[in-house]
Formats: sequence, structure tokens, C-alpha cells
Amino acid sequence: MFPDDLLDLIRDATNDALPANTPTFDNREIVQCFGLLHGITLRPTGNIMDNWKKDSAGFYPAPDFGTRHGVPRDRFDLWKRHLCFTRAPATPAERNDPWHDVRQLLKTFNDHMAAVFGPSWKVCGDESMIAWKGKGAGDPRETRGMPHVQKIKRKPRGVGVELKDIACAYTRILFRVEIQESAEAMKGKKWNDKWQKTTATTMRLAEGLFGSGRVLCCDSWFGSVETACALLSKGVYFSGIVKGAVRRYPIKYLKGFGWPGEEYQRSVTMELETDVQVTDKDNIRAEPKTKKLFAHVWREPGKRVGKPEMRKYLITTWGHTATAAKVPDCRKKRIRVNDDGMIEDWVLLVPWTAPFEEAFEGLCAIDVHNHLRQHGFGLEDAWASKKWQNRVLAGMLGIMEVNAYLAYVHFTKHQIPHSRFTENLALKMVNNPLGIGGSG
Repeated sequence: MFPDDLLDLIRDATNDALPANTPTFDNREIVQCFGLLHGITLRPTGNIMDNWKKDSAGFYPAPDFGTRHGVPRDRFDLWKRHLCFTRAPATPAERNDPWHDVRQLLKTFNDHMAAVFGPSWKVCGDESMIAWKGKGAGDPRETRGMPHVQKIKRKPRGVGVELKDIACAYTRILFRVEIQESAEAMKGKKWNDKWQKTTATTMRLAEGLFGSGRVLCCDSWFGSVETACALLSKGVYFSGIVKGAVRRYPIKYLKGFGWPGEEYQRSVTMELETDVQVTDKDNIRAEPKTKKLFAHVWREPGKRVGKPEMRKYLITTWGHTATAAKVPDCRKKRIRVNDDGMIEDWVLLVPWTAPFEEAFEGLCAIDVHNHLRQHGFGLEDAWASKKWQNRVLAGMLGIMEVNAYLAYVHFTKHQIPHSRFTENLALKMVNNPLGIGGSG
């Protein structure tokens, strides 16, 4: 999951940044240093250089990375201080680009994943955060901060740079990312002159899927009639939650629709008129077909007993509207007060319909990926770098490591714990044979 081109870029750029008359790094040393970073996540020490201590002053034995793994402390520290992964700007546009230092990193990842990974028929669109604990570029006292910092309260790591991304719904492998820049910078992105920014972002993420007939499932940030129509015109089906983007969506009718009693399985589906014309990938079909969109609403019970219901609205261009009896019940985690006055957890089984079951099946993929990357064995926490470029690199290295773990578990069917996989990967990287005996 780690691009070979990126390894060569890091080697060349880092060597160019070294002081004169300093021994350069080869590919083997670069991989060793990254392996040590992954290994440090297994037992964070606060200061990563403490892992070279030879004496133990606590519960655990001395790490002594220099003796055990053959990487001297001074050599690792030299690599860490001069680590670079971008080429020098060659044009005025590159020199004026505040994200130039990480632009090549993101492009190399996207190109590599497009070349080596093919997602399943269903993919998920969502967002991820790369945590940042320093100042942003908007602070007049800070000139080296993150070019654009966002704050999202609902996120566990809610301050940092936001990525919009897509992943396979079944393997949960994340294969395309786009960094979210300032509002002014985003206006100049592709397709923003044709569609709303949410639709334009979705189209850029899904560009590699055009003509494939895959289904993209997204949350309410992406969900709208415009997005569904735009994707449909490019040969990609869509299923997304609708909240704020209600233009051309029958939200008033669906909000006012009433159900008798407690029949949560009841739903309403409306067929929407659209002029979307779809041709096949190779433009062979002489007469393009007009496709249809469906607006779907489902009643979800409140989070606590006695609380009002919540209606969820869906826009979809695929699937069917099977009754609740034909799909498994939705398992909703709830809390309630029992007869003893104690709060307890319980699971409410709620009948629902196929469109929501199919949509929610794919929506959790990136959430699971984010949890594996940021919780427990998070490189972003273990490597407390003060450079914003390294924070982005740590986030992307975490994405690549989690991708490798998910690929291993899915394709080998070996349910190894994430910690064990990270440990094995770190040891393989530290003991890599690159450059030994003529190996590549």
C-alpha cells in the first residue's frame, strides 16, 4: 500500500536537505526509520527519542532501539529533522501554493491506489481528520502553522485538516483522498463552476469510478438530488442521506406524511422526474436511457424510550423497495431506565426497508478505518511532530498502514489483532533487505 515512487521521492528530497558532507540515506534506511515510527505506536513514551535509552527506570525494560534494531539514535534523529517528501517548487503557482509541501504526497497515494486496487461494487464517501495541535495560518504569531485548520466538534480528533475520501464498503480500504483547503482555494477546483461545492467534491472523488456502474453511499454532506443526477450522468449510482440540501427533494411532503400506530416498517418512496441522460462507458449505445431517482423516508425510533421519532430521508438511484419482512431488522443501540431505577443498555430491533439497509451497510466503512488509524495505535499521537507537513505525513502513513491491515485480514481470512499486525509490519520494515545482496 506504500507507493514505490513515494519512497524514492522521500529519499531524494531528504538527502537534498541534509547538511554538506553528511552521509546520505538509502531506501533501506528510510524504510527502517518508518518501521521504527510504526513500532513506537505500540508503546508510546511521550518523547520518541526515549526509545534509544539503555537503562530502564520504569515498569518496562529499556527499549534500546539502537542495539536491538541497528539504527543509531543520532542517525534516526538526523532523518527525523531533515525528513522531506516534496520537490522544490518549480513554477510561480507551486511557489504560491500553501499546500505544495504535501501535494505530491496526496497525488502519489491516489495514483498508486488507482493502479493497484479495485474496489467492490459498493463504495463509501465520508470525511477523515488528521489531528493538529498547533496554531493555524490565521494566527498572526504563527507563520509555520497548518495552512487551513478546521474545527469539527463531533469528531474525536476535531481540530486539524479535513480529508474527503472514499473507501470500499466491504474491505474498508480507503483509496482516494482530497484535502479540504480554504473556501477561496476550493472555488477554483474542478467542476465547481458547474455544480455546488458538495457535488463537485463528490465528482472529483468518484472520477475514477465513472462508467463502472458502482454504487456510492454517502452521508448528508454529500447527499442531494444534484449529486445523484451528476453521478448518474457519469455511470455511477448513488445512495445518500438528505438533510440540508433539499432542493428538488420532496421534503415537505415526506415530513408531513403520517403513519398509524407504531408501524416503524412503514416507508414512502417517491419517483422523481429527471432529465439525466446516461450513455455507456464507450459511447456505443445510440439512444441514451433516461434514469429515475427515488426519494425514500423511514421512521427511526428515538434514542431513548419515550423520545420522539426521527425521520431519515434518502435519495437513491438504484436498488428496490422491499418490505421490512424481506430484510433483517435494524439493530439500534439504546439506553433505558429499568425497574430498579438503573440505566441500562439494550438493543431495539426496528423493521426497516432495503434502501436504508443497503445504504447504511456501506456508510460505516470510513468510520471503521478512522477508528483503526486514530485510536489505540495512532501514529499521529505517538509522533508528536511540531511541523504541519509531518502531521499530514503521519496521517497518510496511518491510512496506508490500516489499508495494509484491512487487505491482509480480508484476503487471507486471518483475523489477526491490529496490534500484532503493526508489530509484525514494523519488524519487517526494520529488518528489510533493500540494498542487501543486490535486492531492490
